[in-house]
Amino acid sequence: MLDYAWFRLLVRAIGVVLIGLGLPAVVSMLLNIANYLLTDRSIMWGWTSFWQSPAVGLFVHVIASLTQLAAGAYLLFGGKRLIAFCIRDVLDHCAACGYDLRRVGAPNCPECGIPIHARPHRTPPGVLPTP
Repeated sequence: MLDYAWFRLLVRAIGVVLIGLGLPAVVSMLLNIANYLLTDRSIMWGWTSFWQSPAVGLFVHVIASLTQLAAGAYLLFGGKRLIAFCIRDVLDHCAACGYDLRRVGAPNCPECGIPIHARPHRTPPGVLPTP
C-alpha cells in the first residue's frame, strides 16, 4: 500500500474518532438543554434571566461538539484539501493525488493529469543563491 493511501486511511480514522467522541456529547447536551427548558419555567419571563441561565453554557458546548462532528465528518468523507495541503511538500509525489512520480518523465501526472511543476532548489540557511 502506498504511503499516500496509509495517510488517507489515518485521516479517515481520525475522523471516526472525532465523530465517536463528539456524538455522545452532543446527544447528552441536547437532552440536558431539553430537560432544563422543560423543567425551569423562569426563563420565559425575560431575556435577562435566559442569558444568565446554565442553558446558555450548554448551548456553547453543543456548538463546540457540533463543530467537532463536522470536522470528523469532513475527515471521514475524504478531507481532500487537508490531505493535499499536508502532502504538497512531499517530494516525488503528486500534490493532488499522491501518485509516485519518481520514474515519470511526462509533464503531467499519469494518475490525475495535473501538470507537474518543477520544484525550486532550496538553498541551506546562510548561503546566498547564485544568479
